[in-house]
Amino acid sequence: MHLARFPRVFLAHLSTPLEPMERLSKELGVEIWIKRDDCTGMSTGGNKTRKLEFLMAEALEQGADMVMTQGATQT
Repeated sequence: MHLARFPRVFLAHLSTPLEPMERLSKELGVEIWIKRDDCTGMSTGGNKTRKLEFLMAEALEQGADMVMTQGATQT
């Protein structure tokens, strides 16, 4: 699915960097990288902010004056 076909309001600083976890990689003997979604510019992190970008675009298209959303139970 191509997300570019859906309206979007850009809220996050994307794309977030990947950084090597050098000491943990050395300890475990495998190369480990971490995606820095804490760098999106919002306190909610990456997946919630990306979801919100699409929800807000849809709300604007529909002329909404209020938006209420909820994350999954485990978040």
